[in-house]
Amino acid sequence: MTRYEMAQIVARAMAKTDLEKADKALVDKLAAEFAEELDNLGVRVADLEKKSDNVKWGGELRYRYYDIDRDSKAGDETHNKVLFRLEPKAYIGNSGWTANARLDYEMNLSTDENDNNVKVDRAYVEGPLFGATVTAGRTPIFTAQGMLFDDCISGGTIAFGSDQFTTTLAAGRYNQNHDGND
Repeated sequence: MTRYEMAQIVARAMAKTDLEKADKALVDKLAAEFAEELDNLGVRVADLEKKSDNVKWGGELRYRYYDIDRDSKAGDETHNKVLFRLEPKAYIGNSGWTANARLDYEMNLSTDENDNNVKVDRAYVEGPLFGATVTAGRTPIFTAQGMLFDDCISGGTIAFGSDQFTTTLAAGRYNQNHDGND
């Protein structure tokens, strides 16, 4: 085994985050021994680190409770639910394109009934194309006249223009009774 090959193994060990304290100390000693070779690999190791962190995770947790008492025949209504929303965003190379998704999991706390149904609410790609920004897939509905809609269409949008004037065109299918399964 050459020193260069050993330096590659040390570089991979340095990238691990779940090392025990004793193993970490050993990797640090090896890194000191192969410092020159690791410096020569520096550009490659930095590129690998950039690529390994190309997915960003976001999300939110919502709790909603309300209790409506009606005197009419319509009956009372209680809503006691938790919504867990996970939003991964993956960067596709250095192209400026991203792959986006939104997964929703809702749990009814009033009945302790869970259908364990995770709904893929959005799944789309977004990026630059011929000077415009394009989205395609199950995309969020854009804002219109200052109103923001938390819904989506199956299709695409294209936004273009300048700082003073922008235009967004959308084409696709909208389902008013959207349940994530269309």
